[in-house]
Amino acid sequence: MATAKKSATPKRTSRKPKASKAEGMRSFRPYPEELPFFHMHLTRQTVYWLAISLLVLSIGAWVVYLSVTTQNIYDQVEMLTNS
Repeated sequence: MATAKKSATPKRTSRKPKASKAEGMRSFRPYPEELPFFHMHLTRQTVYWLAISLLVLSIGAWVVYLSVTTQNIYDQVEMLTNS
């Protein structure tokens, strides 16, 4: 029995999408400024950054306090052992 030969699948070539109606060239015009450059606008992200900044600064101050306290203890121990 002869087996039937399978037909080859044709290769699909990719086609470039047809360009829709091209928009005309627009001139570069400065965007009208609605708000002053240094305008402070309080957003949720601003509040988050302020909270994170305060947390980092407070942890830094706590570490400095601990190091000063530890250094004072070392100074007291050194004074007692040298006397």
